[in-house]
Amino acid sequence: MLHGREDNICPLEASSFIKENLGGKAEVRIIEGAGHIPFFTKPQECMEHIKTFIQKEYVHDR
Repeated sequence: MLHGREDNICPLEASSFIKENLGGKAEVRIIEGAGHIPFFTKPQECMEHIKTFIQKEYVHDR
């Protein structure tokens, strides 16, 4: 999950709650300086997190 540190719509605690309740099947990445739509305000940083996650999952599944 990508979560903007300054998200005023969905609190950061919500992502932490979801992660904890998925039994370790989720990761949370905090995007500094971003609000509710971090992929819009920080697209490059979000893309890097997505690429890293996909690469890690790809290697893990092989």
